[in-house]
Amino acid sequence: AEVWKNAIMHAERHRLKVANNVCWSELHCLQYFDIVCCTIIDPMHNLFLGTAKRMMERWLADKLIDDKKLIAMQKAVKKVVLLPDYMSLGTKIAKGFPYMKADEWISWCHVYSPIVLRDMLLLPEFKNWIESVNVCRYFTKPSVSEEDIKNGHICLEKFCNECETV
Repeated sequence: AEVWKNAIMHAERHRLKVANNVCWSELHCLQYFDIVCCTIIDPMHNLFLGTAKRMMERWLADKLIDDKKLIAMQKAVKKVVLLPDYMSLGTKIAKGFPYMKADEWISWCHVYSPIVLRDMLLLPEFKNWIESVNVCRYFTKPSVSEEDIKNGHICLEKFCNECETV
């Protein structure tokens, strides 16, 4: 963060922000503020609109999932009976997941993806994705315990480390 603060050129600050995903904040000056301990996971943006969306974009770009698989996934999803708390995705899967909102990504992560991706991804990619699903399950409960945080952290580390190798 201090390197970002000391950078003079806007382009250099942008490069540092992209490379390190951090920039300067006056919060860094507070003696009691520990940036690691005080970082909050924002489930909507980090897990659903972030990780889930980007993983799907990656699988589509890498051709792990193609149009034929999207159509097959859409057919499988139509057979799923949802609990009232979840949103139906309609025809969004077959269209490549366009314009999905956070609550639709929640349904995708919690309900649909463990069912439909099992036969669509290679086993290492699927197992890694399930780690991400577990992170979502631990961190998005109405009440999160210390045990949930510990388990979610373990799953998140596994997921992130495996993303680098898969």
